[in-house]
Amino acid sequence: MYTIFQMVFSLLCYFFIYVNTSYFNYILTLRIHLVIEYFIVSIFFLRLFESKSTKLILILLLPIFLSYNIYDYLSYSNLIFSNNPTLLEFLIFIIFIILFLFEKMQINQESPIYSSISFWVCVGLFVYFTGNFFYILLVQNSANADVSIKNQLKLIYCVITISKNLILSFALMKNEIEHSINKYTFQIPKDLNFDSLSPNNNIN
Repeated sequence: MYTIFQMVFSLLCYFFIYVNTSYFNYILTLRIHLVIEYFIVSIFFLRLFESKSTKLILILLLPIFLSYNIYDYLSYSNLIFSNNPTLLEFLIFIIFIILFLFEKMQINQESPIYSSISFWVCVGLFVYFTGNFFYILLVQNSANADVSIKNQLKLIYCVITISKNLILSFALMKNEIEHSINKYTFQIPKDLNFDSLSPNNNIN
């Protein structure tokens, strides 16, 4: 679902930039993409968390984030894309990923936390959100920087994106391993005679 959403978003951006040149529609597409992405990732975390209070906070943040996006859109020109909602989105998800990992460490599990798919998906998203959070801050503070610094920032963004994709790919590879672990069940032999295990038989 998320992959299809990103593919449609990329096609729309390409269309509004190179085919039907409309910067207004391009900015509007970015705004809509940000809101839908927030909703999709929030639904993903709702399925992960077991704490009802954390789920309630996630649900309450949905209309708040949408309202802030509308306010931010009306506050700026239609031809300007503000990074404030994006930074807010990244910050919220960084906090919830930390809460998720903390919650998982409090629960007794038969297998280590790093053997689950959800752990590696959250690690990949954590790398993506934290990396892009600081990347946007660096870009905003280096608007008048020379070409070499901007090239270094592009390199940082590429490293973040590649690292995120590699970790998420590894999470997909963990699917078969996790499936085999969950499939394993302990079985007691049918011909085991518990009467022969009497303590009196061991006394000489």
